[in-house]
Formats: sequence, C-alpha cells, structure tokens
Amino acid sequence: MTPAAASLKLQEELAWESRRVRLSAPPFETEAYLDGELGITPDIEASVKACQRPIWAWRSGTQVPLFLNVDQSKASAFASRLASSWDAAVKDASYHVTPEDEVVVLPHSYGCEVDVTALILNLTGIASVDEIPETMDVPARVTPPNVHASDLEAYLPMALVSQYSTRYADNNNRAHNIELASSIISPTTIGPGEVFSFNKATGPRSQEMGYLKAGVIVGDELVDDYGGGVCQVSTTLYVAMLKAGLKVQERYAHGLPVSYVPLGFDATVSYDYLDLKMKNTGDAPFVVTMEAKDGVLTAKVFGRDPGDFRIEVESSIIKEIPAEPVTAELGEEGGERPSLRPGFLVETRLKYMQGDTVLRTERLNTSMYPPEKR
Repeated sequence: MTPAAASLKLQEELAWESRRVRLSAPPFETEAYLDGELGITPDIEASVKACQRPIWAWRSGTQVPLFLNVDQSKASAFASRLASSWDAAVKDASYHVTPEDEVVVLPHSYGCEVDVTALILNLTGIASVDEIPETMDVPARVTPPNVHASDLEAYLPMALVSQYSTRYADNNNRAHNIELASSIISPTTIGPGEVFSFNKATGPRSQEMGYLKAGVIVGDELVDDYGGGVCQVSTTLYVAMLKAGLKVQERYAHGLPVSYVPLGFDATVSYDYLDLKMKNTGDAPFVVTMEAKDGVLTAKVFGRDPGDFRIEVESSIIKEIPAEPVTAELGEEGGERPSLRPGFLVETRLKYMQGDTVLRTERLNTSMYPPEKR
C-alpha cells in the first residue's frame, strides 16, 4: 500500500472511538474509552512511517507496534474523576431497626484511596498498543471492612426480646439531655461476649457535646450540672437489658431514690468514675435502640426469638433505716417539725418465666439509699 492508503486502512480497521479498557482495584472496577476519556489515540502517521522499511525487512516478517499519543490534560482529568468516584472511607456492615421494629442489615463498603499521581504517570507513559492490557491495574490503597454484611445476616431474623419505658417532663433542659443521650446510643450492637459500656457509648456529658444544665444527683444532694437527666437513660436501658438476659458487670444505685423507676431498678452514671456495663454472655448479638419522644423514654433490645420465655425484674425493701429525729429548733416557730425521708436497703431479683410458669428466681443485687439528712 501507499502510505496514504495504509493510513486510511488503519483508521477503518481500528474503529478507535469504540475501544475501551477495564480499570481495576478490586473490588472497584470500571471501563473507560481510550480516546474520549483517557485521551489515548493512535499515532497513525508514526505507525505507518515505521512500516516504510527496505524490501528485505518486509520480507523477513518484521512487526511494527501501533504507536500511541496520550493527551496529558485528558488523562489527568480522568484520574481526578476516578479518584472522586472511588475514594471513600471503609464502612462496616451494621444493623438497622426500621420503624416497624424489623432488624435489617446495612451493607458494608470498602475504603479506597486512589494514587492520582501514579495513575497519571501510568496513563501518560503508554507508548504503544502492546502496553495497554485488557485490564489496567489502578494504583490505589483499598481497605477491607472488618464486618461484612454476611457476618450479620447469619443472625437474622431478630425479634423484640425486651423493652422498658419511663416517663419524664418534656420541653426542658433535662428532656433535651435525655433525648440527646438516647439518640447517641440508638442503635448499638452488642456482639457475643462483648461488654456494653454506657460511658464509652455516649462519651462525656459536657457543654461541648451539646448537653445543658439540669438537676444531677451527686451523693445525696441534687445540684445543677451539664447532662442532668442522663441517668434516666442509663436506668431505662439497664432494666431493658436485664429483661433481655444481659449480665451486670458494673452498676451503681443513686444516693437518693428516683421517681421514674421502683427502688432497686436504677443505674446512675458519671462519665469519669461511675459506669453501667452489661455483658452479652450468649452466642448471638443484641441490637439496642432508644427513643425519647413526648415525655416517654423507651429502650428496646432485639435478638434471637425467645419464644414464650421472658425475664421479669422485681424488687422489695428488706430494711427501712429511720432518719435522725428533727429537733424543735429546726422547725418553723409554732409550726410542725419537718419529717425526713427514711433510708432503704432494697433487694432486686430476676424472675425467669416460661409462659406463666416461674422457672427460677435469682437474687441480682442489693441497693442502699441512705436516709435524708437534717
């Protein structure tokens, strides 16, 4: 052929506009047009010129590669677009509870960080068609998730194992704190053998974390501090977890009786030294949700369907401790002497039930509420 005829023949045979290459950094993968997206086009003139050899060279069967040109700006733009599309933080699969109380699995995703500079060098360094593989490896750091969707799906379906509700006065600082702490906890997954820590789950109850000042029981006194009301969240969660079968690792009673649960049902927390810790001793995970709305705080625990088995929590006063007598000078002149609240020693028990039958009763702990001081 003449050089002109050879150039025309090459253009027709190559159909370069439709040629694509697969780019891969498993599990990330895409296809791109060599010409329109990567800026890689055949250098027809150089390729034909390379074929113009003496007759002896042609008769010896010499092969000449198809030479290429790479548009630097197109290659750079494509590398940037690919990084924008693929770059992402790794994400573990997780459980999600729908408004209908159905537990579903949110999928995992791999983390990816494309090395844009190295990708541009790889693209612009291509000189001949022989250097274009069917699948081009993209230089990238891919991070696999620790928890895959299949890991969690193995425990589905889940049922509502237990729930517990308490009431609070709405539309005040205390209500704000209750709603904030509840939203941080929900949802939380407690795997087999794992210990749930309330303080670890919620973090410090500080002004920087969005908490407001409200009444807090410190010892046997009520004072204003940031995060007042959060103990109602830990208490409500504590009872729900007891009813679900989680075991107590750490729990403290308040220094005063609280109005929203029976004596012995409470679990006070303070970020720096008092925590609520509950352990999942079973072989399947639990999923915990909390909702604070319209003055009602509800904790729900989802897990393996227990059938007609359930756990009930009960408590009773085993000793009443009288308060110190009030002397006359402490009362108003001519009025009655103020009465002080006695103290209580309370025993809390777990009752394991199968339908209406009590299988066994287990003593859980005792709680001491000192008498009111003068």
